[in-house]
Amino acid sequence: SPSWLVLAAAAVAVRLAPAPSPASAVARAAASRPRSALVAQVSSAALLKQSEVLELLSEAADPQLAPPGTAAAGADSPPDIVSLGLVRAVRIGDDSASVTVQVELPREAAEAGAEGRLREMCTQLLREGLPWAAEVELRFDIAPPPPPPPP
Repeated sequence: SPSWLVLAAAAVAVRLAPAPSPASAVARAAASRPRSALVAQVSSAALLKQSEVLELLSEAADPQLAPPGTAAAGADSPPDIVSLGLVRAVRIGDDSASVTVQVELPREAAEAGAEGRLREMCTQLLREGLPWAAEVELRFDIAPPPPPPPP
């Protein structure tokens, strides 16, 4: 009978289907929770603003940032603080009208005056390029010295 065939096919399909893993059960439970649209919008807006800040800061460069032993110190285009990984944090304020940037400079570059030049350059780039930022704060830290070589 056709109904017997349908039941047999359903039984085979159930046996062939993989048993749900605990991870997939957790994923289904998380997906079923209602997400706040406001939280998603705020997070997306903050991420876009952080990207905008990093794009602007990729223009901030100083010859003192060139790695030792390279010719970049005399090159036409010195390395920038973003590509060197010196930007440690970009925080967008809860009001979405303020930005705080934390930069860590190598000790040699800071001692050679790079901090003052970069502070001025970054401030100008962010103030001119971020019309939404009423407040811009830059924090410069000096990288700790490298550990001594093993004996």
